[in-house]
Amino acid sequence: MRLLAGLVVLASSANAGAEGDYRPTDRFFWGVQGGAVLGEPMTGAGTETALYGGFGFDISYWGTDYFALRMAWQHTSYADDWGLDVLAAVPLRYVQLYGGPHIGFRTSYGDTEPDLHALVGAQAYLGRNVRLFAQLDDVAIDVMRAGPFHRSAIVGGVRWSPDYWKSMRPVNKVDTVWWTMALTFVCWGVASL
Repeated sequence: MRLLAGLVVLASSANAGAEGDYRPTDRFFWGVQGGAVLGEPMTGAGTETALYGGFGFDISYWGTDYFALRMAWQHTSYADDWGLDVLAAVPLRYVQLYGGPHIGFRTSYGDTEPDLHALVGAQAYLGRNVRLFAQLDDVAIDVMRAGPFHRSAIVGGVRWSPDYWKSMRPVNKVDTVWWTMALTFVCWGVASL
């Protein structure tokens, strides 16, 4: 309860709004997420609804307050997703709404296929470097779905852009971004085995 009260106070403070990072390389955020996948049971046990847990991490680049690219890996009990999200955003004072397509791969039950689906979300600014987010992944829009085993997921998490990142040399920033992107791919590959 104290943590929740602290987050509310922090979010309502004067520095909670998103301030501009005028150097393009300072707009990278690393995120961790957890959530639940809602869908029909995979065992064919009837019509009840099953709930599957999930987790993952991402690296996102918010080039402007209106556009972002996100590379993410997400694991659930029935599938592993990896791919690129192309997001359009609407920034408000304390909250940023976003949405767009996920283009990538899904491995489910030993089968890997291309995957396309939509996602929408919102993130709350908790200062310049920290953002809490909640998103609905794999939105049930049939026109935007391609690939196997679609289930909507509700996930939440935190995105962080550490201060030491802003003081790194440019070559170290490039290495960090590429190694993080490679790590999302490796996690997807290992989880898909």
